[in-house]
Amino acid sequence: MVHDDLPVVDPTPGAREEEPHGARAYGSGTGGARADESGAIRSDEPGGAAEQAATAEGTGAETAAGHQPQLPPPPPCPNGFIYTVQPGDTLFLIAQRFGVSLQALIQANPQIPDPNTIFPGQRICVPTGVVVPPPPPACPGGFIYRVQPGDTLFFIAQRFGVTLQALIQANPQIPDPNVLVPGQLICVPTIPTAPPPPPPPCPNGVLYMVAPGDTLFLIAQAFGVTLQALIAANPQIPDPNLIVPGQLICVPTGGPAPQVPTVECCMLLFRTANVPRGPEAGGVARIFQSAAVGANTLIATIDLPAPSTFGGATFVAWLRGVAPDGRTVKVPLVRTNPLLTPRVWAGSLALPAGRQLAPFNDLIVTAEISADVMTPSLNRIVLIGLFAQCQPQFAGGPWVGGKGKAGDLAGAGGSGCCS
Repeated sequence: MVHDDLPVVDPTPGAREEEPHGARAYGSGTGGARADESGAIRSDEPGGAAEQAATAEGTGAETAAGHQPQLPPPPPCPNGFIYTVQPGDTLFLIAQRFGVSLQALIQANPQIPDPNTIFPGQRICVPTGVVVPPPPPACPGGFIYRVQPGDTLFFIAQRFGVTLQALIQANPQIPDPNVLVPGQLICVPTIPTAPPPPPPPCPNGVLYMVAPGDTLFLIAQAFGVTLQALIAANPQIPDPNLIVPGQLICVPTGGPAPQVPTVECCMLLFRTANVPRGPEAGGVARIFQSAAVGANTLIATIDLPAPSTFGGATFVAWLRGVAPDGRTVKVPLVRTNPLLTPRVWAGSLALPAGRQLAPFNDLIVTAEISADVMTPSLNRIVLIGLFAQCQPQFAGGPWVGGKGKAGDLAGAGGSGCCS
């Protein structure tokens, strides 16, 4: 018996398969509808199901045609950046990806009515929490400083010797003095430095010009006087812990001012056994000093192998046994021009009146790992010269550093290597 209302089975294998429920959000197929022998679409569902399928089919067709909802523009995003939503994105995943809280991401996007619904191509604001620092104020009489990681206004004030209150007042653009951003530019006011007071009368001593790094304690040691006597001889210094380079002070000697010998000569520096025999390495030193002017030296070397040849990183010259106390004086050398061949290293040192560099025992050049070392590496001496071989620069001039008059030395060795 034939039942016209039985479903028609398509005899072609695999011609049609039922889709699982929910497999596609939008579709263009007939879903649960089927065709009868006449080709009309019928539904197995109760009344109204065919209309629902037709509605769903129509919606899917519009979506496939690209008719998406109108996407709102992104909000202002001064403390973040604009991100374009990708397929599969959710606000939760975006927040995780960029390391912000979901609540902060939602608050930064008030144009999204439903946080659970965003669309590919939509542009949203991702807050980073980084506040753009304000520009620095005008800074007359000071300088602009770039904040480093870990800086605070208190540390910056200490570093540059200004009060915290002055630093805060110089930066009204900072709303919270406890919050600084690395890279922020701020104004550091400078304190006008009063000129150092003039030196006192110094009938039983010598006037000394303070050099960078000097302290009254070091000066007292250098001249062999007590710290108390040095302080007493300089009542113009209100704080004995604070002296300024270039300041003149009185160093008491208890008698006439010590005589600094006048020296004007030059000497050759010869390579040691540490230097390979191949290079024609050598050097020269020029020394000048007088009681009125002070002392200075110029040292130059040529054709030395690289310092790494000797296990060092740079060359340093040393004057050893400098009178009157036999101290060692360091003169760092720098390479003058890396493009020059052969290599040339040079350095100089100047001392104010009352200090001296000569006479000394010898001058050595060593390879050192750093110019900051305080004692020479005696196993890495590359050049050496003796003060006894120091020749007068000008024949006939005064000479007190060697055998007598300049003429004596000139007769023995000529008018000098630097003339």
